[in-house]
Amino acid sequence: LTNNSMVFNSGDAFELITSQNTTFGKLFNADNEASNTLKARSRSKGPEPEGVTVSTIGDKTYAFITLERIGGVMVYDVTNPSTPIYVDYKNTRNATAFGGDNGPEGIIYIQPSHSPTGKPMIIVSNEISGTISLFEVTNNVPSAVDELQNASNSFSAYPNPSQGLINTTKFGNYTIFNGLGQVMMKANNTNKLDISSLPAGMYFIQNEMKQTHKIILQK
Repeated sequence: LTNNSMVFNSGDAFELITSQNTTFGKLFNADNEASNTLKARSRSKGPEPEGVTVSTIGDKTYAFITLERIGGVMVYDVTNPSTPIYVDYKNTRNATAFGGDNGPEGIIYIQPSHSPTGKPMIIVSNEISGTISLFEVTNNVPSAVDELQNASNSFSAYPNPSQGLINTTKFGNYTIFNGLGQVMMKANNTNKLDISSLPAGMYFIQNEMKQTHKIILQK
């Protein structure tokens, strides 16, 4: 998501991501009015996911979810609804002083054919600040042409399924995510990762170029 702001549940997963956000972690579970007080809503609904819109972009389906209290929009790849994948989080609230866009509620997706820029957009209404947030949706998934152009940076992971030891075809820095987009482990300057301590299931391995492969851990 790229923001152009204009004036005019699984809560645990949302809380984990917002708490780790380098900009808005300091507003963890803050309320959407009065102040930027840390944990003001921890005993009552936390970030409070409010509005949602779903759209298919290319061959993937995405859910865009507003967080009414802390603010902002989360994006999940829900192509497989049983294993949603965290994609992005953007917040146009002011992180240092109370202001900006507060209290996001309604959210709609605008198809490229209906967008004034010719690109897909998300429109969010914010009830507390009385503002409208506009986000341009950018698809960071590389196309087939991109894959060819970036072949020198690409990698493969094997064996897949794995019993615990993952080999990659290039030395580098790797991160393992679960299906909720939570970081499970990191390994730097290596081409071998031992994930045997993780529960069996589906995971994603990503390099520093944000190239990602799905891996299955069997036990």
